[in-house]
Amino acid sequence: LERAGVMPAEVDYLEAHGPGSPFGDAVEMNAAANVYGRGRDPEEPLLVGSVKTNIGHLECASAVAGVIKTVLAMNRGRIPRHLHLTEPSTQIDWERLPVRVTTEATDWPESGTRPRLAAVSSFAISGANAHLVLEGQDAGPGAGTAGVSQPVPGTRLLPLSARSDEALHELAGRYLSWLDQRSAEPAPASLSPEELLADMAWTASVGRTHFSCRAAVLFSDVESLRQGLQAVAAGQPQRAQDHGAGSVQAVAADYEAGGDVALRELFEGEVRSRISLPGYPFERRRHWVEPLNPVGSKKLN
Repeated sequence: LERAGVMPAEVDYLEAHGPGSPFGDAVEMNAAANVYGRGRDPEEPLLVGSVKTNIGHLECASAVAGVIKTVLAMNRGRIPRHLHLTEPSTQIDWERLPVRVTTEATDWPESGTRPRLAAVSSFAISGANAHLVLEGQDAGPGAGTAGVSQPVPGTRLLPLSARSDEALHELAGRYLSWLDQRSAEPAPASLSPEELLADMAWTASVGRTHFSCRAAVLFSDVESLRQGLQAVAAGQPQRAQDHGAGSVQAVAADYEAGGDVALRELFEGEVRSRISLPGYPFERRRHWVEPLNPVGSKKLN
């Protein structure tokens, strides 16, 4: 959840593995409630279901089936019915835990301010243990251009980070190349340059790990973004000045100082999409097998 930049109470639905045993079901539900129940409104419980009740246990493919079901439910805005639950486990405190099994087909809860969020658990018989957080493309009905909010006018923040100054400079150069490439390509009819830059800032803020070597590029258009990236690539970043608590400049200054900044809050009221951005510039090293000491011709016992 921390890596995904998601608060536990924001997750709407859990596609559970559903062990089918009294002990296993209780362990899974208690764990889910302990994690996703934090800060959750009692009137908005975590919805839970499992595709295993439809098609049985697919062993090593069980998680794939759960992902497919969850993505389809996200796309259609409706969570399928969880079948065959006639006697809920007495080892689960259903009155206390903030969870509800979807025993009937259920409309996906709509927040209106963020994409749909779900989690998928797998404890496959093959030995694979995994937990995946899925994010929908939009905030609900009306997917497409109408479902994407207009970017808030003003200054944006592009957070850049790496494990070394050299890697940080190279990362800025990669963003410049990415910007040149996107500028040369025809933009999709449904996506304006402003929205593309807003999605870029969003993805870099909530979709990337933030390392100790940092630079915060403040920009309001393509040209100011290009100038900021060029400065970072040249090792001469324009350090942000604190313009007062709550300002984007203050957030940028705190970020560059290594603070644990809530970058997501810069996009409050917006619905943004994650896009493909330049990858991390890993340090290149050559590794060769050292030659062995020559073996003499003397016979050995």
